[in-house]
Order: sequence, then structure tokens, then C-alpha cells
Amino acid sequence: MKKLLFYLPLSLLLLSLLCIGTLGCTAPKEPDPPQPSDSETETATKPEEPAFFDLFSDGAYRCAIVIPKDASSVEFRMANQLLAFLISNTKVRTSLVAEDQLDGTFEHLILIGETDFEESKALYQGLSARSAAVEIKNGKLCIGFQSIESGTRVVENLIDALQTTEKNEISLSLPYQDAYTALPNADELPAYLNATTIDCGDNSKMAHAVSDKESFLSYCQSVEALGFKKTNVREQAGNLFYTFEGENDYVYAYFTAYNNEVRVLTGPTDSLAPIDLSCNAAETHTPYIASIPQPDNGLGYIFRLPDGRYIIYDGGYDGGDLVYTTLRRLVPEGEITVAAWILTHPHIDHYGAFSDYMKRHSNDKSIKIEAVMLNLVYTDYYDIKTSERTEDCTSDVEAIRKALKGSLSSETRVYKLHTGQVLKFGSVEAEVLYTPEDLIPQPLANVNNSSLVMRLKFGADSVMLLADTAYESGPILNKLWGSYLKTNILQVAHHGQWASVEEIYHSIQAETLLIPAVTWRLKEYLMIKEGVSTMKAYLKYAVDLYVSGDEMQIIELPYVIQNNKNAALQAVNPDLVN
Repeated sequence: MKKLLFYLPLSLLLLSLLCIGTLGCTAPKEPDPPQPSDSETETATKPEEPAFFDLFSDGAYRCAIVIPKDASSVEFRMANQLLAFLISNTKVRTSLVAEDQLDGTFEHLILIGETDFEESKALYQGLSARSAAVEIKNGKLCIGFQSIESGTRVVENLIDALQTTEKNEISLSLPYQDAYTALPNADELPAYLNATTIDCGDNSKMAHAVSDKESFLSYCQSVEALGFKKTNVREQAGNLFYTFEGENDYVYAYFTAYNNEVRVLTGPTDSLAPIDLSCNAAETHTPYIASIPQPDNGLGYIFRLPDGRYIIYDGGYDGGDLVYTTLRRLVPEGEITVAAWILTHPHIDHYGAFSDYMKRHSNDKSIKIEAVMLNLVYTDYYDIKTSERTEDCTSDVEAIRKALKGSLSSETRVYKLHTGQVLKFGSVEAEVLYTPEDLIPQPLANVNNSSLVMRLKFGADSVMLLADTAYESGPILNKLWGSYLKTNILQVAHHGQWASVEEIYHSIQAETLLIPAVTWRLKEYLMIKEGVSTMKAYLKYAVDLYVSGDEMQIIELPYVIQNNKNAALQAVNPDLVN
């Protein structure tokens, strides 16, 4: 910016020119040890430094906050922030001055930015990219920074460190030094070789490439070298998953072994689900699975966690109080905490109850929803127009986003889930096994293929939740994980219909089946040849079967085998009874 005169004239000194005290040494006793700062690095103690850096209200000296003669707007803003604090909290006569207007009347100086003073130059020589530092040298308080984020942090730390006493005395215990390095943002990431970049919606992007494991690992090293913090690494079934966090953005990168593909996902840090979502409550509750009664084939289950919280999975149709009334049947009185509401894909028989709940009950403070978890990609992805199928779910996607933006409590977090994540709710683990990002850049042929797939682990019991996994997503899921999919309790895909891949069931080999369908609708499915073939595939390993409908079912965990499959099949199709 152009040269500016920042020395405030006497006519404007009602606020900015105040009494200043001496700036120097007062050490009547041994100083308190310096308090640790919020910094990442600290420089060595200077033995010649005085015990305190003091500003007294009854002294004869004047203090100047000095900025470069060609100060930037950021330097000017930081200087004003510090000036405002001193004016509001002291009677110190303080002025904001451009260095080329500085005169000898100022005995004590606070230097902000890259001034021509030797103290500033020495400080800047030690600053790396995105870093900032504060130190007191030769009686001058020097502040230097290489990024807005780091500079803002050290100025805020400095203000916090200044102590106001009853005598209106501002002091720093010496040696006071602080340094902070801001983490990088997603736009600073190096490009992945031969990658296609895709805007995935919700302020997130994905780079997709066919690559090898060594190139992937090398890229992850470059992300970390750039300054992103590596917060989690996971390897499972030959696949690699790396999580990095920056100041404002995260990087989630994963390599899938079956097809040698790499996906590098970025988004706002606050939309990345924490690994640990535990609470302080004791795990004294019996966990269970409760089905949400449906008028037709809606999908909705409620899981009680050992700590007493709940996880809601989809919910089912709209047009009623399905979720609310079920919660209140489970907990008639008192407060209810929903640790997570998981939404799988934009079909009304899955998300409708969520949208309806937000319209009718979002103001009920007795039910606290801690988080909503989902993975929606860009809206147009859900508009299918092919020679074989036409399906437009863009309005459904927007309905979900509207409910998320307009009805949620400010305390409810919204997290975008990614394949390979494992989240902990106390002793219960929630594992993400598939999202629509695993299909991109291939287009959707059916919105069911965008279904989020998860597995909840309750000790010895695992519950696989396939939602509406179909012909495209099923093979990907199976090839991605293989035998690792084996699980003892399974929510059968697509309400028990034929639009799913039989190979999945041979990998899962579930003994207990949850079919989100009313009995009469399941009978209709079995009138089609493909329906019988699919049902035989998932019945092959089963000994227990629960067909949900208009009555709530509660299945306690740890699960005890009931051998009820044949009794349940009698009502559906006696020909399938063993």
C-alpha cells in the first residue's frame, strides 16, 4: 500500500494518545517462570534480557507501535488490534506510527511487520513460510509474520499474555517469545500426476488417478512436507488410507489395491469427522437395534450405544413422526442424545423421515443431535438420463441440503464421510466401507449405487448396513474389501430385492438378517425370478431373519441366535423353508 502517515494528531488523541510509563526493568524478586505459549517452537532464552517488559501508567515516556512505511493492510490491522487493546485496558500513551515518521520522542517501540530496524530484520531471517514470531530484543517488542493465519495467532497470544493489574500496569514475564506456523490450505497441494480433478460439492474436491502404491506413498510424503499434519494412517485389505489436516482444509487420500486407483479428497476441516466421538458417560446400557415402523418399504433403524446415546440410520419415509415417536417409545421421558444421524442416499424412503423430523421437531431441546453424517456429491450427479434409465434426484439432494442448513441446531455438526474411515463412539466402531466417491468418475446408472455402506462393531457383533447397494456399487464394494466383509448381522441390500449383487452375500456370510420391508411387499419381490435368486444368496448362511414392518422390533446385543429363519419364511414364502 502507499506510504501512510499513521501518527495520530493531537486533535484525535482522546482515545489513541494516552499516558505512557517507563519501559524497562523491574526485578525486585525472582521472576515467575515463563508460561508455555500456544506456539510450535520457542527460541532460546537470552540471559541479558530484563525480568519484565513493563508499561506503567505513571511514567514519562511515550510508546509507539511502528509499522513499515509501506505497510500492508494486514500489518495495519494487526497494529490496530494491539493499539485498541492498550487503549481499552491501560492509560499508556500509545501511538500508531509509520517508521518513516518516527521521531526521537518515542523511547519504547513495538515493531509490527518487516520494518527497517535491525531487530525486525533479524526476526524475519528466522521465519519460514506461513510462520510468525514475537520476541523482545534490545528493549523493542518485535512481531513478524509470513501468513495472515500465523500473524493473527501470535498477536492474539501476545494480548492474552499481557497482564493487567489494579495499578493499570501491563507487563510481560520475560523472556517472552512466541512462534507459530500456520498449516497450508488445499489450494497449495501439488497436483497428482495424470489426475482428473472433480468438484464433489459441499466445498469439497477430488483428484482421481490410476496410479501405483509407491507413487501414492510418495505423494503423501509431499503433502506432509508441505506442512499438513498427518493425523491418521490405516491399511486394510491391501488398501491405504491417509488423513492430513491443515489450518482450514483437510486432505483425505486413499489407494485401492484391486484397481490401482488413487483418490485425493479435500474439504473444509470442520466437515471432517473426528476419529473419536466418545463421550464421558459410563457404558452401562444394554445396546440394541430397534427398527423404525414403516408404512411400506422405508429403511430406518435406531442403535443404542453402551453409553446410552443413539445412532439413527436413515429413518424411512416422510409424512409422519416415524423417528420421533420411535425415540419416545424407547425413552418416554427425559433427554435423548443422538450421537449420529446417518443418511445413506437421496431416496425419499431413506431420507424422508429426517427431512420430516427437521420440520416438526428440530426445536425440541430434549433431543440433542450431535452430528449428521452423509456423503452427497455434486447435485447434477444424481440426474440420470441414459438409454436404459431416467431418474432425477436433484430435488431430493437439495431437500437434504436445505434441511441441513435451515433446521439443525448450531451445536449439531455435519460430517462428510469417506471410504476407509473408522469412527469411535466409545467401545463401538463405525467403519465406512463405500461412498459414491468410489464410483466417481464413472456416472451413476441408478441412484441406489450412491448408497453409503457402513459397519457398526459392538464387541463380538458386527452389523453391516448395505442400504440400497446395487449392481454398480456392489462389485466395487466386494472387490475393495473381499473376505474382510464377513459380518454376523446384515441389513440386506435394497429391502431384500433383486437389484443387488449376490457375490456380496457370499463374502459377508451373515447369520442374522435384517430386511427393511413389510411382508406383503417382500412377497411381491419373490414373484420375480431374480428376487428368488437373490434371496437364496443371502439366506444361504442365515439362521435368523427379521422382516421389519409396521411394528417396532428390538434386537438386544450381544446377539443370541434364535433359529427363527424358517418361522419368518413361512409368512413370506414357504417354498424357501429348509
